[in-house]
Amino acid sequence: MLIQDFKDQFESHLSTLEDMILRMPEKGNTESESQAIVLKNRLGDLWHSLNGTEQEDLIFEYDELPEFVQECMSDFDEDGNQKEECVRIIHKLNQIGWAANYGLDCVLYDFRRLSDQERKDLSC
Repeated sequence: MLIQDFKDQFESHLSTLEDMILRMPEKGNTESESQAIVLKNRLGDLWHSLNGTEQEDLIFEYDELPEFVQECMSDFDEDGNQKEECVRIIHKLNQIGWAANYGLDCVLYDFRRLSDQERKDLSC
């Protein structure tokens, strides 16, 4: 019963916490924005582990991506080797706790936050 009470309380406060976290970073301060996203990711990971669901929030629209992820992607060199650029951008995304895929056409897609396990695997 205590676990269910905790889940209920956590769920009722999660959206408030997320709103506070998203307002917390100073505009243009990527370190602050990254810290806010890490905190939001950890809250999301906790929520998913409490509910026994797998976290995989894929983002398909560029406009839905956080500003610092869009900035990371704006560094894509259109004149360079497209495959190498995709790998380089994915590496940059991994450093800020995000992931993406790319296809044979070298277009990035399936943007999502890294899970705790993926972050641990990448840090090795």
